[in-house]
Amino acid sequence: MTRRLRLTKSEKIEKEATDAMKTAAIKSEEVQELFDYWVTVHKADSKRKPLLDVKRRKLLAISLYDYDMEYCKQAIDGCANSHFHMGQNNRAKIYNSLELIFRDSSTIERFAGYME
Repeated sequence: MTRRLRLTKSEKIEKEATDAMKTAAIKSEEVQELFDYWVTVHKADSKRKPLLDVKRRKLLAISLYDYDMEYCKQAIDGCANSHFHMGQNNRAKIYNSLELIFRDSSTIERFAGYME
């Protein structure tokens, strides 16, 4: 069995429509709250505050639509509690980006599970 890596054109259109609906259903204040929480947990010592751009807004809105605020915060905390993701790995690299934490459902659930 071969694994398809790309969506068909109709699947892309359907996903974009679904993502747009999810994004529109979430208040911008909720997205800002979740972003600020991530900054507080992961970027507090950063010299330059990360930017909440359009791509990140969409990613967070979709995650908030699929999960509630507390579960999303639990995923952020789970990443912070993972020694590997916080730099104790063979590359001594920190992996704590929003794009990683909220990449897809299984990743969100995995990080949230680190807190259980």
